[in-house]
Amino acid sequence: MKSSPQEEDKSSKTPNQQVLVMLFYPYTLAMITAGFTAFIILILGYSLHLAASVALGFFGFSSTILYFITKPATKPLNLQGLFLSITVLADIFAILSFGTLFLSFLG
Repeated sequence: MKSSPQEEDKSSKTPNQQVLVMLFYPYTLAMITAGFTAFIILILGYSLHLAASVALGFFGFSSTILYFITKPATKPLNLQGLFLSITVLADIFAILSFGTLFLSFLG
């Protein structure tokens, strides 16, 4: 027995799932841009450590901005913890990477 088109629309994705998918698009674009930036830095002949530090710094900064922009949309979905953990992890990795890069320049 075939279901009507209206029933198929209801069974596909709920509005919350659609909002969740839309919230991850900016993070995906930030990851792609950070990876492309690292690729260009490596093509230009700089060290892998510098490329990783710049890419992690860019993604950490981008994810922090995106967290504050998407905060009103994540609050009703109870997803603030997920997006905050992505932001905190990205920032911690960026700080550690820049710290080790700074230490490698010192000695």
